[in-house]
Amino acid sequence: MALLGLAACEHELDDIPGATACRHRAVATVSASLTPVFTWSPTCTVGYLHVADSSGQPSWLLLDSGSAPISLNGIRSAITYGVPPLEAREPAGPAAPLVPGRRYLLLLRVGAIRGPGKFVDTTEFRP
Repeated sequence: MALLGLAACEHELDDIPGATACRHRAVATVSASLTPVFTWSPTCTVGYLHVADSSGQPSWLLLDSGSAPISLNGIRSAITYGVPPLEAREPAGPAAPLVPGRRYLLLLRVGAIRGPGKFVDTTEFRP
């Protein structure tokens, strides 16, 4: 029975495209700044980077620039807030200015071939 559970788990991981995509939990860190730098470890890539304020209002959204509906999970660590890297696009427009002292959430997620993908980390920060 344990082998069946392991096989199902491995099958879910196979649904995540991208040779360097995060397949397990990552740990994100955010620098203290109004234009923070988002890094995470281990070294792996994500398909979605989302910053929202404490009420859930989006402040910035990055999506992998791969073909929809499948993300290529190519966004690398060390992203500066408001500066989209070449491998990403801003579908909701440019980043909103961060408010000093306000609570924000950084959400990192990988896309999957089937289903919504999975969150690899959620981190709270205050600029």
